[in-house]
Amino acid sequence: MLEWFGGVSNVVNLTIPLFGLALLVTLREITETNRSWQYIAAAFCCWAGVRLVIALRDGTLVAVPRLVGANLAVLLLVGFFVLFFRGLFDVWRLRDTATT
Repeated sequence: MLEWFGGVSNVVNLTIPLFGLALLVTLREITETNRSWQYIAAAFCCWAGVRLVIALRDGTLVAVPRLVGANLAVLLLVGFFVLFFRGLFDVWRLRDTATT
């Protein structure tokens, strides 16, 4: 079953963003992050999607066409950067309002 996703290394690489997402959800309960956790959680989901598309491309289950897989991976990566930096901007803005 691991070969569907391109082998053990791709499955391990896919669990890294999922671990980060679980860590973010746990930290949300401990610290005050306002709305920024929503953007960063969506960014981690986009990153997991990029890793999944790459793993499916290397795997044996689904034959993702090269152009579709590349375009989807690029769109998910752009979504990751936009959402992640939007979340960081929210944290920065929250920090500025807390100090005044």
